[in-house]
Amino acid sequence: MLFYCGRFSASAQKKMDINRLFYSNLDQALQNKSKVQRLNLSSQKLKKIPQNIVLLKNLEELNLGNNQLTVFPKVLFQLKKLKILRLYNNNIKHLPQGIDSLKSLEVLDIQRNSLVDLPGKIVRLRNLTQLNIANNKVKELPENIGKLKKMRVFEAYGNQLKQLPASFSSLRKLESLGLGKNQLESVSLGKYKNLQSLDISRNRLTKIPDNLGSLKKLTSLFLQQNNLTKLPEKIGALSQLRRLYLNENKIKQLPKELTSLVQLQVVKLEHNQLLELPNDIGKLSQLKVLSLHHNLLRALPESIGNLTLLPTLQLSNNRLELLPSSLGNMASLKSIWVRKNNLQTLPKSISQLKKIERIYASQNQISLLPVELAELTQLKSLAISGNLLTEIPSELWGLEELYYLDASRNQITSLPNKISDLRSLRILVLSHNRLRTLPFGITRLKNLRELYLDNNQLAKLPPNMGALLNLKIFTMKRNGFTNEQKAHIRKQLSHVRIGF
Repeated sequence: MLFYCGRFSASAQKKMDINRLFYSNLDQALQNKSKVQRLNLSSQKLKKIPQNIVLLKNLEELNLGNNQLTVFPKVLFQLKKLKILRLYNNNIKHLPQGIDSLKSLEVLDIQRNSLVDLPGKIVRLRNLTQLNIANNKVKELPENIGKLKKMRVFEAYGNQLKQLPASFSSLRKLESLGLGKNQLESVSLGKYKNLQSLDISRNRLTKIPDNLGSLKKLTSLFLQQNNLTKLPEKIGALSQLRRLYLNENKIKQLPKELTSLVQLQVVKLEHNQLLELPNDIGKLSQLKVLSLHHNLLRALPESIGNLTLLPTLQLSNNRLELLPSSLGNMASLKSIWVRKNNLQTLPKSISQLKKIERIYASQNQISLLPVELAELTQLKSLAISGNLLTEIPSELWGLEELYYLDASRNQITSLPNKISDLRSLRILVLSHNRLRTLPFGITRLKNLRELYLDNNQLAKLPPNMGALLNLKIFTMKRNGFTNEQKAHIRKQLSHVRIGF
């Protein structure tokens, strides 16, 4: 089978040089052996490579990925023009010392194998620009790896590295460096002037060197899942930074210099120990992702309202007692997550969020919902379970787009007949309240699919419950229904899976 690299018209394809063909069948390639430059033998369950591959004297790119190789095929050493070699997803344990015979090699991808080391002679591949050894079992790198002066991309994610050799800092042309998921306790960062992406996540780092700020071209920085307690002030010098991952560390405070990184679009800070945010965090006006859940925040600065591009605000599992009124300025918000905080209410300014579709405010101390919520005409999902509500404002029953309402585990004693106005409602959860009766209007919820009324004080239902023709699940365990009433309900709702 042949593949063409690029798009061509029918006439252009006829004139196309055969050198541009990408073969996926060795026998067919051998029919044009002097002209073949690219060969893709990936995913062919190969356990060894045929010797006659050496006849492809001009082969420059070879893909042997996703096969069943256990030994590096030494026959490849005779392919002197080979520039790109992909051996990913095999079971190779060692690279032979003869690897240095591939003098023209520029790209070596041997990720997802069983490598335990790299041969010293790999540093003789002086044309190598990309080396990928991710997801192997390599414990150390060759001491003189710094001789690979042309290296632009080095990926060693998911190995067992405990330290980097001193010569590693000589790889000054690096643009992308992946060292995540190793066992590094320290790193040196000062000499990679061209570095654009740095991944040192999932290691054992307790601090980041102050010279981090010298990485002027850095756009992506992955530091998650370490043991960091703070960031260096010099982080403010990374003026091109767009993505910053700091989640799952032990950071208590952010340096004020962080807010000078005005190009930031993604900041992940969840699962830390943050007590507060910088007052001028609103300067990060290009943010599209800001994750702050699972921290120790008690309040948010008013400037957070300047983050007008954020579609989601993730603040669950903190200690927030209130939300700033500037929340209403975050015009792009579609989802708000504030579960498991200490909120007593939601700000009235929330009514300004015309794009909001989901509010998750369960497990707080909310005793009263603002009637302004009724102005959120696009609201589809509202979760307010585990609060102190005794009622839901009548205005909220007019939310025509609402399809999910969870008000369980409150102290609600009654529902208005206006509940019938929730025309789109599909799931209604009212378990663990103090309901004694249900309004007749509940039988008019024609789109209702699931109804949960467990642990209330109900002793009867409206007479026309059978009108809920789309209802599929109905649970009302631990109420006050007699066996005779239960039998009647089952008969009335014979199409429904009922749980008493």
